[in-house]
Amino acid sequence: MRVSDAMRDVWAEFGVTSQPAWAFVNDDGTIEVHKGSLGESRLNERIDALISS
Repeated sequence: MRVSDAMRDVWAEFGVTSQPAWAFVNDDGTIEVHKGSLGESRLNERIDALISS
């Protein structure tokens, strides 16, 4: 899901200080934040890993 966070409250909760950034939430609630851009193939790999776990 993409988040529009003009006040930066949501990203502050994840420790994100610059964009682009991605937050991946596992089904057990653990969160992995990737700061920086991800190419399409790397993004698809992360999504596939989350779906298959």
